[in-house]
Amino acid sequence: SAAWIISNEDFMKSQNLFSNLKLRLSYGVTGNQNGIQPYNSLELMSPNGTTAYAGKSVVTYAYSQNANPDLKWETKYTADIGIDFALLNSRIRGAIDFYKANTKDLLYTYTVSTPPFVFNRLLANMGEMSNTGIEASLSGEVIRSSDWGLTLGTNVAWQKNKLESLSGTYMGEQLSTPAWIPLVGSGGAGHTSNTNVTYMAEGQTVGLFRLPVHDGFNVDALGKKTYAFKDIDGVPGIDQADMADRAILGQVTPKVTANFSVQLRYKQFDMSTQLNGAFGHMIYNYTSLSLNNLNQFPSYNVLKTAPELSIYQVIHSSYWLEKGDYVNVEYITFGYNIPVNSLKGISNARIALSCNNVG
Repeated sequence: SAAWIISNEDFMKSQNLFSNLKLRLSYGVTGNQNGIQPYNSLELMSPNGTTAYAGKSVVTYAYSQNANPDLKWETKYTADIGIDFALLNSRIRGAIDFYKANTKDLLYTYTVSTPPFVFNRLLANMGEMSNTGIEASLSGEVIRSSDWGLTLGTNVAWQKNKLESLSGTYMGEQLSTPAWIPLVGSGGAGHTSNTNVTYMAEGQTVGLFRLPVHDGFNVDALGKKTYAFKDIDGVPGIDQADMADRAILGQVTPKVTANFSVQLRYKQFDMSTQLNGAFGHMIYNYTSLSLNNLNQFPSYNVLKTAPELSIYQVIHSSYWLEKGDYVNVEYITFGYNIPVNSLKGISNARIALSCNNVG
């Protein structure tokens, strides 16, 4: 890493705007071995049953792991450029950072042929992922006097990740994955379809909601509703398999996170609060999907909304996908600094009332 304090240069001496101006550059390489457990690089055998031999029952063994002497750590290459600044005698302070990180040799367990391999699964370093982001912070003393003080601060971060590749060749065999790899699924009693909800794929953000697209309801003669879906792949009929009638409908992780803080002072009294927020992501409400299913009533409880919705099916769809944007008041604190000038042995005293996770 290196830094240049621009405000210390001679050509900055005549200006009064910046009290500090610094340019930063950094580059680093880090390793991650969490995906490699003991003996992962060795060919292993494990008990797989019993057989009769010489009139006795003996335990049989079979290969349970391929050897891969080329296993190595995942490696992350990170570059960052940033600038720190302070204005108006440091009453306004801030920083802006832009970073890019490439992780290479990602570990993944692949399905392989037998032979040439002795087992049908292989842990190998084949993947690559990128992360790009911008972080900015700004704070300022809006009011600064003997009686009053007001300081405002904010921080905003934007990040994007992308699975660049998850395929390659090892020992002459092409290692690849399905076009869409399931990550998280939700299922339970009465679920009548593919239970996968989030996926990852080459060239895409990791953790995408890929769901059947809701297209109204089918209603029978008794008024019971079941879900109707859009035909995404153009093939007649609705197929909810991983590769069929599903559409990308958002991502799990927020695109933007932010916070805003306020510190207010009047003589011996003070108040502080912080708001946090996240934006650009989605949340799948599986609880509502499951508990609005009238097929399970009265054996199990349902939500109050269930009779009105009159849905008699548990099946994943975009109907239960919701925006995840939120702003939350992290805390509010009120305080009073008790004057102790006349009390010997006490340098300061304070009483405060705080409420966390206000809403």
